[in-house]
Amino acid sequence: MRLSEDRKLVFKNIFFLGLMQGANYILPFITIPYLVRTIGIEKYGLVAFAQSFAAYFVIFTDYGFSLSATKLISINRDNSQKISEVFSSVLFVKLAFVILSIIFSTVIIFSFKKFYSEYEIFYFSLLILIGQMLFPVWLFQGLEKMKYITFINILIKLFFTLCIFIFIRQEKNYLYVPLINSLGFLVGGLVAFYIAIKQFNIKFSFNLANIKNQLIDGWHLFLAILSTNIYRNANTFFLGLVSTNTAVGYYALASKIIISLQALMSPIGQSLYPHLSKKYHTISRKDAIKNLFSIAKYYGLILFVIVFLVLIFSNFIIKIIAAKPMIEAVIDMRVLSFVIFFGSFNYLFGTIGLINLNFERYFTKCIVFVSIFDIITCLTLGYFFKDLGASIAFVASEFFLLLLVFSKILRIHNE
Repeated sequence: MRLSEDRKLVFKNIFFLGLMQGANYILPFITIPYLVRTIGIEKYGLVAFAQSFAAYFVIFTDYGFSLSATKLISINRDNSQKISEVFSSVLFVKLAFVILSIIFSTVIIFSFKKFYSEYEIFYFSLLILIGQMLFPVWLFQGLEKMKYITFINILIKLFFTLCIFIFIRQEKNYLYVPLINSLGFLVGGLVAFYIAIKQFNIKFSFNLANIKNQLIDGWHLFLAILSTNIYRNANTFFLGLVSTNTAVGYYALASKIIISLQALMSPIGQSLYPHLSKKYHTISRKDAIKNLFSIAKYYGLILFVIVFLVLIFSNFIIKIIAAKPMIEAVIDMRVLSFVIFFGSFNYLFGTIGLINLNFERYFTKCIVFVSIFDIITCLTLGYFFKDLGASIAFVASEFFLLLLVFSKILRIHNE
């Protein structure tokens, strides 16, 4: 009976996470055709470049808490005092990192012409940091109670999606795109923060020892997440350094479609992570890996179908979104389709598997190594082959990481 209840809880959280991911990925995805037609592919590329710049600081302020704090909350879900301590410590660190991010980003913006010539768009993009700081997804995910924020998140995202269609009417309105996006995250963060305080009776406290522990626990995961996002999200930024805004626009369009499709698997992985964090503390490593292999069978079948459909319908999808043929974006999309397969298995065997089996350091080393490989590959191929080069670099990096992660899983299993 207990196993049945656990499964119900997992499927319930998959459902709510699926709805929330729909709001976070699909709703912004709906605006892409409109934005490409209204502000043009060049300005769309500039917006994507600015948002990828802000994404670096989002990663910094998160500091791995999406994994480390989620795991800690999951293990101590019945201890309200511990939950309050973790919540207070994480919030304080995030606030300090937001302040540091604003200072450092200002130095960068006013040191390079490429940035200060369009400084407004970069600051509007950076406003997302405040919303991300306040939105404690890791708390709800660790407690496996996603329903409290899912519907509010959807309503807020719907409202700000409508704002895109209302206020973005011509090319010069491109500045409002990141502003509207950031305001959506800010309002969502405030509402989710209020729910967390009231629903779970959070008591704020300041303890340097707890803060230090959070920094230590999150360090390796921070490096892993930072390095992962270098090749998952920051290739848009690197391409912008060595190529044109138009090339960035093609790549950003294709990569956003692929990442949105890959997000279809995210609710499953994000629901399994806290659930298996607790479960893997009570069984052997060999049994845990057998469990992963069992899950992988279903993963692989779903992923194969998604990739196959993308390869067939990529031209049709790009035509609908861009309202005109864009062969460059179609080619990028077909190349990037393999990211869905490799990337999802990296999350399963790496994040869910190696991290929950206490191999964070090995996983971090792999990702750091792969991210260095991606930076060199993206800058080189992006310079010579523009958006296609960035696409190839992304796929190669995910495949390289999967080889490293899966070989480690097999070694653990054989031991």
